[in-house]
Amino acid sequence: MEMKKLFFLLLLTPLAQADMDKICKIYVDFGYIEMIEGYIEQKGCKRNNILQLSLKNISDPKPFLYFISNEWCRFDRNLNIDGATLHCVLYSTKPRRVVEK
Repeated sequence: MEMKKLFFLLLLTPLAQADMDKICKIYVDFGYIEMIEGYIEQKGCKRNNILQLSLKNISDPKPFLYFISNEWCRFDRNLNIDGATLHCVLYSTKPRRVVEK
């Protein structure tokens, strides 16, 4: 029985590929942060692409990049904020929603 499971797993492995070999580069002016979803759609970004999002025209981008990462990034993969740029694996082409109660 274990041999059948192993064989089945080996057959499925090539189908379980992620698209982490593509980079989705987005440059956002500070006043247009709410338009990230449109930029992701416009660029043709897909789930599991590497998201490289750079904020322009802002003096302290870190708090905003952490907020953006909460909406867009996978948390089981690396996440890096370097200056005004966020690097992470794109979780979805739609942002996470805030739980409000």
